[in-house]
Amino acid sequence: MRFSRLATVTSVWFCSLALLHAGETKNVILVSADGLRSEELFAGFDRSLVEKPDSPLVKKYHLATPEQRRTRLLPFFWREFGTNGVIIGNRSKGSTFRLRNPHRFSYPGYAEILTGQYLEAISSNDPVRIPRETVLEYVARQLSLPPTGVALFGAWDILYYAAAKTEGAITANSGYKRLPPSFEGSPLAEWDRLQFDILTPWDSVRDDAVTFNLALEYLKLHKPRLLYIALGQPDDWSHDGRYDRALQSIEHLDRCLQTLWTTLQSLPEYRGNTTLIVTTDHGRGTSRKSWKSHGKDVKGAEYVWLATLGPDTPGIGELSSGSYYQDQTAATILRLLELDSKDFNPMAGAPIDAVFK
Repeated sequence: MRFSRLATVTSVWFCSLALLHAGETKNVILVSADGLRSEELFAGFDRSLVEKPDSPLVKKYHLATPEQRRTRLLPFFWREFGTNGVIIGNRSKGSTFRLRNPHRFSYPGYAEILTGQYLEAISSNDPVRIPRETVLEYVARQLSLPPTGVALFGAWDILYYAAAKTEGAITANSGYKRLPPSFEGSPLAEWDRLQFDILTPWDSVRDDAVTFNLALEYLKLHKPRLLYIALGQPDDWSHDGRYDRALQSIEHLDRCLQTLWTTLQSLPEYRGNTTLIVTTDHGRGTSRKSWKSHGKDVKGAEYVWLATLGPDTPGIGELSSGSYYQDQTAATILRLLELDSKDFNPMAGAPIDAVFK
């Protein structure tokens, strides 16, 4: 009788161990596109935002169906994620992905992504250090990685403060921030120089091409287990009312995702064992006036989206049901890396079951 019970307990222990290590993901790449509306992601070009019927934008982007318009704007995304991944947040099909934080602007959104909860202490876009450990720091600590093993490259300067509670715990570079001298002579050094030649209209946000290529070269050089690439120009061009530039920045995002995924499949350290997650920090308004803005008083700015692609993701494309929140992103990353999200943060949202096989 005692032997039988021991055998049962041992069997359960081995089953639990097998479940813990069942996934194939060893690396996670997180990409965010600041303020990219779900309207463009799921329906492409928004004709209601353009006054002139003969606008070049209408000629270039306007097609008969949402599916045609979104594929015109984001061909790689819809070919790969739409076929082999999971996409959450198309409300017209019964799927929602929302913010927990009520502010609906950038730093609170990034804090929610990185800590797994709405942080009341982050209620502005001021350059203050995030007050609790982020998922980036936690992964580096739990996996005993060097600071180069987890990294963030961001377009917006405030992301340097959002990346980690403890400065230097991970590699973090954002805004017009110089790389440390240790990168001299590496492929990153040229992009570090070019960021001051390829200037944007905004003092706090550098060009997405610079941010992406810095991150890509870092990926090839240091092979991080967790990398966060935070692009910014969909939001800034939208604030400026430049719908043409906002659309171009979304097209650029799509090209970045294609280059990133192709690079991952070309490197033995990443091929077949890497999950790519793409999301945004907040939504925007939906009218011809409010699409330029977001915030607690802007209707629709609470709606965001998330997409995953990788070996542990079922190839079902768009979800047609379910309600999820941005505070679940951190726990999803941790589950992919076989780490305990409740140990990381007891207040964190649960992993998103729908993105796992």
